[in-house]
Amino acid sequence: MYPRHAGITFYDKKDLDNLIKLVEHRKLEYYEKPFIRFEGTVEEHVTFFLIDPSNNLL
Repeated sequence: MYPRHAGITFYDKKDLDNLIKLVEHRKLEYYEKPFIRFEGTVEEHVTFFLIDPSNNLL
């Protein structure tokens, strides 16, 4: 994924959950479906990747 991607950080998990619901409602294609990265560490977070029309990872 690195370095060719852009990302958003949410402070409230429900905002991320709402974005994931919107992605699925609009039937956008995942490059990588949501998963937990760095599980069990202070860096633990949920992440997923989409591809925009210019072939950039989001």
